[in-house]
Amino acid sequence: MALRGSWNIRQRTARYGVPVLLLLACTLPHLDQGDFRRDSARYAAVSLQMIETPPWWLPRLHEGAPYFRKPPLPFWIHGVFLKAAGAHVWSARLPSVLAAAGCVVVTVALIESFGGRLLGFTAGCVLATTYEFFRRTREISLDLWMLLFLLLAVWLLCSSLLSGRWWRLVAAGMALGLSLLCKPFVTFVGMFPCFALRGRKWGAQKRRWMLGLMVLVAVVVAGGWYTVMTVRFGWAFWRIHLVGEIVDRVRGVHGAFPCWYYAAQIARTYWPWLPFLALGVSALWKESGVKPRRAGLQFALLWLAVWMTGLSIFMDKAPNYELPLYPMAAWVAAHGLCRLKWRWLARWRGRCAGDLAWAALVLLVALSALPLHLQAPPSAVWREGFDWMARHQVASDRIWGIGFPDNDSARFYLRDRKWARTPDEDRQPGAGDLLFYHPESVWRPGANETIEWQREGGIITKLRQLPWQPQQAGRR
Repeated sequence: MALRGSWNIRQRTARYGVPVLLLLACTLPHLDQGDFRRDSARYAAVSLQMIETPPWWLPRLHEGAPYFRKPPLPFWIHGVFLKAAGAHVWSARLPSVLAAAGCVVVTVALIESFGGRLLGFTAGCVLATTYEFFRRTREISLDLWMLLFLLLAVWLLCSSLLSGRWWRLVAAGMALGLSLLCKPFVTFVGMFPCFALRGRKWGAQKRRWMLGLMVLVAVVVAGGWYTVMTVRFGWAFWRIHLVGEIVDRVRGVHGAFPCWYYAAQIARTYWPWLPFLALGVSALWKESGVKPRRAGLQFALLWLAVWMTGLSIFMDKAPNYELPLYPMAAWVAAHGLCRLKWRWLARWRGRCAGDLAWAALVLLVALSALPLHLQAPPSAVWREGFDWMARHQVASDRIWGIGFPDNDSARFYLRDRKWARTPDEDRQPGAGDLLFYHPESVWRPGANETIEWQREGGIITKLRQLPWQPQQAGRR
C-alpha cells in the first residue's frame, strides 16, 4: 500500500509539475531583462505605497493621491515582493509568474474532473506554452490574478456539485470574492456559464439556491473593501472605479476597436494550437458516449462564447483582456490533440511526462545560460537621466516632472521612494529649480532655462530666473 501511494504521488507530481515546468521554461529565463512595460511602473508604485505607508487598504499614486481605478488585492501581493526584494523589474514580475503557474495547476485539476488525467495534463501543457498567456508574466498583470481566483472558484464549484459538500461551495464563493478584489466586476461574466453546470448530488432548484449562496459569499468577501471606500470617499470613488473603468470602456471613451478584434487576435497569435482548437470543436459530436467529457467540452465552449461576447461588447479592447479565454481554449485544443490516432503518438503518450520534463529542464537551463536579449533594454532617457540625478545627488522630490504620464511619473517613486513635483495652479517652479521634460511632452524649455542634460527627447534644465515660460512644441 505504501508503494502504491508513493507511485500515485509521483504520478500526480508529474501531471501537475510538468506543465508548470514548461511554463517556468518560458518565463523565468532573463526575467530581469527589459523595462517596466505597459502599466507595471504605476502598479509597482501603488503596490509599494500600500505596503510602506498606512493605511494599508488605500491604493495611492502620485504624492499620496488615492488611486480609485483598481481593487487592492494584486497590489498587496506585489507590494510584499517589491518590499522584500527591492523595486526591480524581476521582483515586480515574479508574482505574475506564480499567478500563471497557479492558473496552470487549477486548469489541470478542473479538466481532470471532467475528462480524465491525459486530457487535463495535455490542456495544462497547451496553456503553459500559449504565447499570449505566458507573455503576461513580463508585467504586473491584474488579469492573471483575477483569472487565478476565478478558475479556483469554478473548480471548487464543480467539485461541490459532484460531491455535494457545501463547504467547497463556500470556498468557491470566497475565491470568487478574491477575484472581485483583482478587477472590478468583470469576473461576474465568467460565472454565467457555471449556471449551466449540473451535479449528481443536487437538483435544479437546490443548485440555483447554492449558486446564489456562492455569489452572496463573494459579495461579502469583496464588500468589506468597497464599503470602506464608499464611506470614506463616496461618489468620487464610484465615479472613477465604476464609470471610468467600466462604463467608459464599454462606450469606447479610452479607445474603440471593431467587434472582431479578439477573433483576429486568436487567429493571428494562437499558434501552433489553433488547428487543434478547431479539431476539438468537432469533438463535440464525437463524445456523445462519454457524458463527463462531453459535458466538460460543452462548458468550455459555452465559456468561450460568453467571454468572447462580453469582451466584444467593450469598445475598448486590449490583448491582456482576453486572458480568460486561454484556459478553456486549451481545454478544447486538448480534445483535438487527444483525438489524434497516430500510432507513434499513442506510444509516446505512455512516457510523455518524463520526456517533457527533461525537455523543459534543458530549455530552462539553455535559455537562462545563453546571452539572449529577449527584451529591449530600458530607454536611455530613464537610465541616463536617473544616472545624471544620482551623480549630482538630486532626489526625486527636488525635481519638477514636466508632461509625465502616471506610468512614467511612477519611475521617480521607484527610484528613491519620492515623487517628482508637478506644476499646477497652486505651485510653480522657482529660480534655481531643476525641471525634467518628458520626451513626449508638449512643452519644451523656455528662454529662462539652461539645459543641463539631454537625451532622446528627454531634457533636464535649470530655471535661471522667473518667470517660467516653457514653449509649446506640439506632441511628437
